[in-house]
Amino acid sequence: MKYLIPVYLKFKLSIVVILSSIVFGFVLPGYAITGRVVFESGQGIPDATVILVNSSNSEECFETRTDSKGNYSIEVSEGLVKKPKSFDVHITGKGVYPYHEPGVVFSSEDHRDFIVQATDLWDDNRIVLRSSMNNSRFQFSQGTGRVVFMGGSITNMPGWRTHVEKYLAEAFPETKFEFIEAGIPSLGSLYHSFRYQRDIISKGKVDLLLLESAVNDGDKYNRTDNTVRTRAHEGIIRQARLANPEVDIVQMHFLSGAYYNSDYEKDELIPAFLAYDTVVRPYSSSMIEMSRYVAERYTWEEFGGNVHPKGDAANIYADNIIAMFTKSWKNPLPQDYKKFSYPLPPLVDKFSYVNGRFVSIDKAYDISGWSRIESGVPKLKKNREDFTDRPLLSGKPGDTLKFNFKGKLVGVEAVMYNNLGRLKYSIDSGKYTGVVDTKSNLSLYIGRAYVFEEKLDDGEHVLTLTVEPASSDSTGEVMILNFLLN
Repeated sequence: MKYLIPVYLKFKLSIVVILSSIVFGFVLPGYAITGRVVFESGQGIPDATVILVNSSNSEECFETRTDSKGNYSIEVSEGLVKKPKSFDVHITGKGVYPYHEPGVVFSSEDHRDFIVQATDLWDDNRIVLRSSMNNSRFQFSQGTGRVVFMGGSITNMPGWRTHVEKYLAEAFPETKFEFIEAGIPSLGSLYHSFRYQRDIISKGKVDLLLLESAVNDGDKYNRTDNTVRTRAHEGIIRQARLANPEVDIVQMHFLSGAYYNSDYEKDELIPAFLAYDTVVRPYSSSMIEMSRYVAERYTWEEFGGNVHPKGDAANIYADNIIAMFTKSWKNPLPQDYKKFSYPLPPLVDKFSYVNGRFVSIDKAYDISGWSRIESGVPKLKKNREDFTDRPLLSGKPGDTLKFNFKGKLVGVEAVMYNNLGRLKYSIDSGKYTGVVDTKSNLSLYIGRAYVFEEKLDDGEHVLTLTVEPASSDSTGEVMILNFLLN
């Protein structure tokens, strides 16, 4: 609750200063108290109100607001005798849990930073807790914990992830954490649903999964519609819960320029995010919708460049994730707490990628013309490191191969680049056919999941692949890293 300062107190203090000037011919000497108001990640808080009230004389009080970077400065009258003063500090602001610290001693020209918590999201449903998050909390209290950070480049780069890792390590100082940093730049939920077995389940039992793919799911390279988003997210979440029914899961919605809108209607999610929430709700997974939070406080020029937060802006994400933990874990863990298994609901979409997985190119047969290269992706400065030094099949126009499989879905993990070619597929002797293009306008080699068909019967099938003729602006080459199955 904001500390209210009676107007007459300020008026009375001003009269004292004026009379002193008249009687003694000078203004009472003073000094400046400066500092910053920041969230736990170090992100400065603009336009926060800072109030200092003398601990022994409430008539002496000062008020100011922070600038755009969270800095404040207060001129404090010192009196004829120089000595430290004790003040009760009150800080309020949008996005700030009301802060009160009594008896803070300030000396002449003191600099003091104040760390506050971000909690206003709890009042408008932007952080939605659908469980206590106590399963992971209990596990962490036992001395070990495995936490997965899955997402794109914002998760891959230092920023919100490193702050959350630091918070957890400090909150559970006796715990040996394994942080699985599974962010791959440029990739969204479709790709993640097929890599989850290889990159996450293979590492062991996961206690907490933090999942973000909203930014890359909306870009022009991944081209995922709401149906694919639903199937991919259910695939990830269900795989996670099948591997460990006790895992806590948090779905996070970050912001990009494509999603930016300063006029979000209250309590209305961006349509793309509704697809995610359709899935996470029945699985009792929590959700943090930070895009609207950012858009209501910053212009895109202030917050980001292209798709990434710039500078310390990513700390805003960390602050709200940490706020989720501090809110859900504010009360002591019950002494008799036992971890529980989350129930598996009926499938939201019967074609979701709940068995999504990669299958080795070694399973191909009747190979005509394709070359196996053990480290086929060139090492360029901007390459995604996840796709270099990996074996692949390189095909030129006219090359063919076959692959036998069982399941509803088949596709390939193929390399995408600005001069690569097209791949024709045929399933069950032409019953299903189509062509995918592995050419992009990026000067960047990156893997991508190409789904051919996903509503097949569960029986046995034969896939035939043929590299299409080269076009005027491509070499025609196609590079396959894995097959995809569900």
